[in-house]
Amino acid sequence: MWGLAKTIVSLLELLSDLVIAWAIEAAATAAASWTVVGAIAGGAVMVATAMEAISVGDVYKAHGMAWTICTGVACTVAGYLSLLHDMKDHPLSKGTYECLGA
Repeated sequence: MWGLAKTIVSLLELLSDLVIAWAIEAAATAAASWTVVGAIAGGAVMVATAMEAISVGDVYKAHGMAWTICTGVACTVAGYLSLLHDMKDHPLSKGTYECLGA
């Protein structure tokens, strides 16, 4: 769970960095929009950053799908394990366990 939480935090930080970069690029594009080249170059960079942010969203979709598959497998295994009835007939020891080799 710790690893999963760290992964999600890292992805959120990456997405936040991309949003900040996009905002800076938008401000730079607005400042350079009086030239045709500045507006076109700034717009192209903004689109590239937006596409990268969208690809980070695809990672979230893949993570959700993987989580769903893991949950389904775990529930299926738990369901089949519930069919094991021989284990409850196993006798337990009555007293304390004493290891003779220790």
